[in-house]
Amino acid sequence: MKVLLMRVTTYQKMKMRIWSVLLNSLFKNLRQKKYTQAIQSIPRMMK
Repeated sequence: MKVLLMRVTTYQKMKMRIWSVLLNSLFKNLRQKKYTQAIQSIPRMMK
């Protein structure tokens, strides 16, 4: 049971890290006025 909980937390941490990276790249694209590229990357993030 404890192992399962640890696995879940590490998975959530990984997911959060991936999300932060995606959001950072999204904001970077927006700052660089690459609106179309940023908008295209949103559906990929929602999966």
